[in-house]
Amino acid sequence: PIAAALKGWIASDFSKQSKSPTVLSLYWWLKSFLRLGYKTSFWSEFFSSNNIRAHMSHSGDIGSEHVCQSIAAELSGAINTRSNYSYTSLTHSAHSREFHTYFLWGEQPLCAAKKILKSKTEIITGYPFDYLFYKKNQKKYDFGKTFSLGLFDTTISRHFLITFYTEMFYLANKYLIKLVIKPKKDTIKIIKSIYGYLDLVDKDLIIIEDRSTMPYEVSKNVDLSVCIGINSAGIEAALSGNRSVYWVPHKYFCRQLDSPNLSLIYYDIKELAEMIANLNKDQILKDIIGNHESFIDKIDPWMDGRAGERIGSYLFDYIDAIKCNESRKSSLEIANSEYSKKWGANYVIYNNFD
Repeated sequence: PIAAALKGWIASDFSKQSKSPTVLSLYWWLKSFLRLGYKTSFWSEFFSSNNIRAHMSHSGDIGSEHVCQSIAAELSGAINTRSNYSYTSLTHSAHSREFHTYFLWGEQPLCAAKKILKSKTEIITGYPFDYLFYKKNQKKYDFGKTFSLGLFDTTISRHFLITFYTEMFYLANKYLIKLVIKPKKDTIKIIKSIYGYLDLVDKDLIIIEDRSTMPYEVSKNVDLSVCIGINSAGIEAALSGNRSVYWVPHKYFCRQLDSPNLSLIYYDIKELAEMIANLNKDQILKDIIGNHESFIDKIDPWMDGRAGERIGSYLFDYIDAIKCNESRKSSLEIANSEYSKKWGANYVIYNNFD
């Protein structure tokens, strides 16, 4: 009843009673605080009444909703868990970073000066979608001897997006390169408006894939994947045994990828274009460009299609302990111990923080 009353009061717009900036500011803070309190109360009751003992939000850990759910999980006796959905997501300070257990693909990519992830335990599991690499009836293209590129964009400024595709379209038209594009849904209209696109359509040199197509399905059918930014699509391409490079216009540095000996990161679009133009002529370049083999085991030490199994086994061990009336702390300790026995103690990392 109290929560319902608060909700009704929050919904009322008493701010019209005063035009004072100070009053309006205080009203906004109070309204936000009460709204967060109401949401936290709702989720806490939801978790408790449904006996939910583990909470995981795979791609929604930014914003107030996740914060409320995380607090509610703590209050109701559940654990808050997570798996990094993106190669660089561990370095984004905007994400909520307090977890009981965090499932990592492999070593953190060190794309930031300091460690932002805040989890009591980190569990190395491998790439959680690697099982898809082994599924039957995968998409196939037949380009014959035509050199081909897979293009992956990301959420980035319109200027960089146009710069990237303008250069790729010019190359494709000039050297008759087949392009397979896996765009973000909000970039398709821009891509189709860029000079050179219609020429590629007329020459049958371009394919735009839909959202249901996985990055590895594109990368395994082309000679090279080219990504805007340090993009998880390129990492997935590498994990599935294919080659990829990254154009990083905003100079985003990542120690795991950025080495002169690797030929993976390009900060200059013209340098990237020149490399692609030479790639089809030089067999030695084909063996070097986009090759992640020297450190791929740091991204995923297994690459066996069983990452999901490892995550599931950890959660099952935790729930089994809970069912035996163990406390949350004790159940986590049991799950950590069982994981160490099954997969190796070096894949369980403990962090000390309050």
